[in-house]
Amino acid sequence: MQKKSIVFLLPVSYYRKEKIRNFQNIFEFLLPFFLRDGYRVILCSLNNTDRDKIRNHVYFKQKGLDHQVKLVFLKRWFPRGVPFYQVLEFILNNVRIGFIFIHYRPKVVYAYNHVGAFLASTAGFLGRAKIVFDMRGDRVDELKKEGRPLWQVKVFEYIQRFIFRRSALVASVSDQFSDLPEKISYLPKYNYYDANVFNYSKSDARAFRKWFKLEDKLVFVYSGTDRSYQMVPEMVTFFSRFYSKYPNSFFMINTTSVPDKFLAEIERHQIPESAWMINRLNQKELCQVQMAGDVALMLRDDLPLNHHSFPTKFTEYIGSGLPVICTPHVHTLAPVVEANGLGMVIDLYRYPDVLLTEIYEKFYQNDELKAYCAGFAFKEYAWQSKGNVVYDQMMSAMGLSVK
Repeated sequence: MQKKSIVFLLPVSYYRKEKIRNFQNIFEFLLPFFLRDGYRVILCSLNNTDRDKIRNHVYFKQKGLDHQVKLVFLKRWFPRGVPFYQVLEFILNNVRIGFIFIHYRPKVVYAYNHVGAFLASTAGFLGRAKIVFDMRGDRVDELKKEGRPLWQVKVFEYIQRFIFRRSALVASVSDQFSDLPEKISYLPKYNYYDANVFNYSKSDARAFRKWFKLEDKLVFVYSGTDRSYQMVPEMVTFFSRFYSKYPNSFFMINTTSVPDKFLAEIERHQIPESAWMINRLNQKELCQVQMAGDVALMLRDDLPLNHHSFPTKFTEYIGSGLPVICTPHVHTLAPVVEANGLGMVIDLYRYPDVLLTEIYEKFYQNDELKAYCAGFAFKEYAWQSKGNVVYDQMMSAMGLSVK
């Protein structure tokens, strides 16, 4: 009897850890359950260079997973950035994935993002696999926000509808998504975090505060990029307003971006160098450093792409012992913060002095609140405690049995 198979389809190299951290967590934390239930697991990663392929194999060998998973790392053959070559690369990938589906005859294909799901949907005509479309968020609205031409948005909307028709299950980071066809199963799949990387220790947090000479400061933390929906100008404006009232406040910025936007806003508000720092860190360093803060900033504007999101940073913040100050426009997130005492939801454009005082009194060196946030995060959002739940929900939604 042929062993049932699942293909995890990733349209980029697996080795690029920072860019696809969510997929890596999904794959590595769900893998034991698929193996337990007798699945042959195939990881198919596209767009690899020769160097990527070597790094991928080394990574899996170091993790001890190389004998548990069939690894297929497909090389990219055509240059990037030229539409003609992009089409050729897509056709080539489609053919190669089709042969993989014919060979392994997967029962399930877990396709990451729209590119992976489109490839799975087109190549999937060669088999009867159930496609799980990990949609991530509202990519159509994000294209609109980026100012893309209308024809690109329309083409993408058509592709998304096509993927929906071919999918057995759509998983996304929002509690609901209104544009799905009625017959498709939908699974809210939050961006859980790895508690081995992000965690909280009161003694470690105090040690880092002392190292950075922040013992008497109220430390705001932001970790992320400078993309427009992250609201860098508004974030710095908020801190500037707070700093003018409480000069012992401090802004810790951890970013992978070139920090020009942050620096320009800091200069515009004339915030002294003694009141901020900018760090560029790997994941483990990020946890250790941001743990020293008092509260994290998660400011998002009133846009559909925020309505259908659940930022990974939220779970990593509270997992590091940081309560959050957020706006109400991440519809899945704001109720969680308010209902569970994980921080504060504010109106970004109206924060009177009395609110600033409330923020100071609530978050200034509140070790009890930090410990509570970390404990809540581990119970509700850590892969270590939720992996089996996600697996059971996903298989149940597709009508597949589990042990």
